[in-house]
Amino acid sequence: MNARKLLVSVSAACLLLALTGVTASAGEVTLGPSTPSVSFEQVSTTTLAVSLGTCTDTHGFGTGFCSLSGLAAFLATGATGSYVFKTPATTSGPLTVPYSATFSSTGVYPLVTATTGTSNTFSYSDNQGDTLGGSVNWVDVVDGTPNPLFDAVLTVTSVSGTPTFDASYKVGQTSDIDFTLHALSCTGIGKAPCNLESVFANSGATASATISSGEVPPVPEPASMALLATALFGAYGLLRRRIRPS
Repeated sequence: MNARKLLVSVSAACLLLALTGVTASAGEVTLGPSTPSVSFEQVSTTTLAVSLGTCTDTHGFGTGFCSLSGLAAFLATGATGSYVFKTPATTSGPLTVPYSATFSSTGVYPLVTATTGTSNTFSYSDNQGDTLGGSVNWVDVVDGTPNPLFDAVLTVTSVSGTPTFDASYKVGQTSDIDFTLHALSCTGIGKAPCNLESVFANSGATASATISSGEVPPVPEPASMALLATALFGAYGLLRRRIRPS
């Protein structure tokens, strides 16, 4: 009976591994409040211009970048540090990020860029020498409350630091990152609720808010996953042979 119970437990572990995968570490970078804001401006009833942070003209020729930065931490080791999202900005007038949110009745607004090949980056560093860098693909912004949620995919291009940090992120792998904004501050929407749907509906309306919180989840390590899977399935086969009726 004990062997059969163990067989069931190992079988469940194998199934869980196959369905969800495992990671070599439970650590993740947690994003805290930002200093600059994310801002939205109505362009049409189907489009909002989106600025991710403070935009700076770096050379005086209408080109530069928008920077969104704030506090961060790697809780697995107690490290504290900071993060920066950077997005190129180009225009003949005031600098704006080349991103827009497209209206959808689902409340999930795809983020699109008019500039192909735009290089969006993320960087993190902390007081224990950990660093993480990568390119960011902004996916969408989710409405429905005064606290919009941004979704993006980070492709890791560099990582270094403590063994726990190195085990959490691997160059070339991706992480589905997200962050939530503080409550929006709106203008030009009259008495309508302060959310992005109201900004879409009102000509010239704007909204802005700083980041409240977010996360950069760890990415699986294929070698570790394969090793654990092999061990579990090996144990499964051995137990089956031991309890098989003769």
